[in-house]
Amino acid sequence: MFEDRDKNERNAVYLASKNNQIPTLEFLLEHARNTSGQEKERATIDEIDRYGRTALHAAAESGHSEIVRILLERNCSIKIKDDDEYTALMLCCKKNRQNVLEVFIQFLDETCSTKRNKLLILEEREDGANTG
Repeated sequence: MFEDRDKNERNAVYLASKNNQIPTLEFLLEHARNTSGQEKERATIDEIDRYGRTALHAAAESGHSEIVRILLERNCSIKIKDDDEYTALMLCCKKNRQNVLEVFIQFLDETCSTKRNKLLILEEREDGANTG
């Protein structure tokens, strides 16, 4: 189920996120966790397509705030950049998805104890590599 891809190398989690299919996404994530553990679930969430985008990129760009919330709660990486060097947060800002931006802000407020930690969670390593 998780090895299948479309022509752009998008997995089922990516497609469910892009198309705002909340019940499908929740089913897929539960299945991944129950059959292979939390690490498989996270790996499935953070898989990239042929353009370097993850399910979070797709949901953030499309304005699907509930999907973004679900993915963040499941510990997806928010630092992964696509081939154009955009993170999901950057894409939601570029597309003026205020509802998604509010989800990111709430997530950072809930998970980071200091302003410095909020900046560190989004910071890139000095060598330019993704740290997610």
